[in-house]
Amino acid sequence: MTEEFYRTDLKENAIDDLEKLSKFLELAKQDKSYCKWVIIALHGSLYKFMLLALSGGSAYSEIWERIEKKKVGLLYKIKLFHPKNRIICFLQAFERIKNAKKMGGKPFISNPDVDEAMERLNTELRNQFLHFKPVGWSIEINLIREIIQKTLPIIGFIISEFREKGMGRVRVLMEEDEQLAINGLLKKIVFQVQI
Repeated sequence: MTEEFYRTDLKENAIDDLEKLSKFLELAKQDKSYCKWVIIALHGSLYKFMLLALSGGSAYSEIWERIEKKKVGLLYKIKLFHPKNRIICFLQAFERIKNAKKMGGKPFISNPDVDEAMERLNTELRNQFLHFKPVGWSIEINLIREIIQKTLPIIGFIISEFREKGMGRVRVLMEEDEQLAINGLLKKIVFQVQI
């Protein structure tokens, strides 16, 4: 008897989220409810590409943070259900890709507009959808377009830049045909957002 499995990894998920972003942008032209999925796919893709850049293909990399026990009186205060190490959050990943040491000498050079767009994407938009409270909420479509335009260059940077000191490419495990396909998707998304 042959068992069937679905197997995936970080790279496949990053690319899949980028493909979904393009698809959801197309669907959002006819049905604005897809804007929610545009935001979720953009956030997911950015997050996973940043983790790819930081991981360098290694499980022992810059994507983990250590959870420390805190002593309170005679007892140690630990959070239940948290392992000793956990994966960094979206905004921590963004801060780390801007750090030359953590990026093998080739950090992402941001600016205040990109920093604000990443913060708004994570905190105001994505988190609000995932932790939705029963309220009425209106989002300007132009805000979504603006955030996409400001944040997509991060993915372009991750798949094309080089690391120094013999650490290999930031686009770890990214084959040339994958890089070309991703660049094509990025161009398509930029075009979709402009019309």
